[in-house]
Amino acid sequence: MGAPMKKILRIFLCAALLLAASTAGAFDNFPLRSNLHLSPKLNRSMLQAETVAYYDLVGWSGVSASTITTLDNNIRLVKFGSGITLASVTAKLSLVSPRLVTQSSVDLRPYAMIPGASFSFSDGTKSAVFSGGSAGTGETLGAELTTGWTSNAPYPYETFSSAGKNIDSAIGDSSHAIMRAYATALANPAGKLYKNETTITLNSGSGPDFYYHALSDLAGAGIVTAKAYVNGINTTYFTGTSAQYTGFRTNADIATNYSAVWSNKQVLTADTTGANFSAVTDGGVNPNIATWTVTITKP
Repeated sequence: MGAPMKKILRIFLCAALLLAASTAGAFDNFPLRSNLHLSPKLNRSMLQAETVAYYDLVGWSGVSASTITTLDNNIRLVKFGSGITLASVTAKLSLVSPRLVTQSSVDLRPYAMIPGASFSFSDGTKSAVFSGGSAGTGETLGAELTTGWTSNAPYPYETFSSAGKNIDSAIGDSSHAIMRAYATALANPAGKLYKNETTITLNSGSGPDFYYHALSDLAGAGIVTAKAYVNGINTTYFTGTSAQYTGFRTNADIATNYSAVWSNKQVLTADTTGANFSAVTDGGVNPNIATWTVTITKP
């Protein structure tokens, strides 16, 4: 047998072995860093550009072929089909400039890479629709918004002192009614996304409850957001309504003794699960609900 024929046979043999390995799934976890693949599902040139761009961003290593294929199929449905719907998504929304979605339980970045994609966030009855998206690259925050505190009648702490944005001491025993202190009022908060990050040092008793409220006394009707804060770092994201007041409340018959390093800031850019947008149509959603139904389409 001549040399040319032997070379041809070797090429056919190698191709047969590679095809058999591909069919058996030997390449299922092979990182897609090259166009030299015999398995179509692992060929970068056969994936949507957004799929490739996303995994180039986050890394291919350790990602299974089935995971890549699922994302690619979803992107195809958005681009060429009727879109996709994601249920029970947790996310925080800024409905006015800067328009963004952040802290999402589903990574929205690959879909934000699709030119012309539209994101509808439904609260069950109403929707906010975002468009003109780009992948989030990391959270950035605005300036500190709190410059001082007030704790006075009718619901003061027994002992209260503060300096600037921080609380030096808030004390009350269990014989008191509601005790509360509120921070500097938020200016024109409607639609803006805020981040409260506070470190509580609890000396005794129970930690306070964080409130975002329509009334400065943080009592009665008007609660927008409420969350128990504990010893250590506590974080709450909330979207502004017409309500202007944030602060701490300790309910009746609860003893407490704490200090707090407090921070209220506006969120300006989305984190690395979210997206920044150029436009949003707010259909009157409740922006502070627990979960969303998200529909992504390309109109």
